Amino acid sequence: MGGGGATHIAISNNRGVLANYVNNKNEVLLVAGGGGGADANSHGGDGGGNVGQDAYNLNGSTYSNGKGGTQTAGGGGYQNGSFGKGGDARIQSNSEGAGGGGWYGGGSSYTSTDGSGGGGSGYIGGILNGSTTAGVQSGDGKALITWMPVL
Repeated sequence: MGGGGATHIAISNNRGVLANYVNNKNEVLLVAGGGGGADANSHGGDGGGNVGQDAYNLNGSTYSNGKGGTQTAGGGGYQNGSFGKGGDARIQSNSEGAGGGGWYGGGSSYTSTDGSGGGGSGYIGGILNGSTTAGVQSGDGKALITWMPVL
């Protein structure tokens, strides 16, 4: 299954998807990481937080599952995540998971028969009192901005 996409907010010309900011990271204000795609025998890793969650099997092991993205690197997997993008699934089927998008995306499942993708990391930069929390939203990342008047 496909991983969830990241949601981002940036100050710049519209560069489109987050991966297009790879050479302009200073323009990104926040990123809500997406969760990793899951299969029938494992859970995709939650996205968001400073580090995306590793995917895990129902028995608790992490064998063959993608790793979560961090603040500095994509999660490991058959295809590693990268800045703004989760790792692609090995084959497009319901038997393996792709990594979730994020500041750095999660890695995809290591096998073509089962396994899930890791979650993408969140990011906070250039805003006051920001926070990022993993596992709050199902699927794609969600960004919430609350206006606080200056006193």
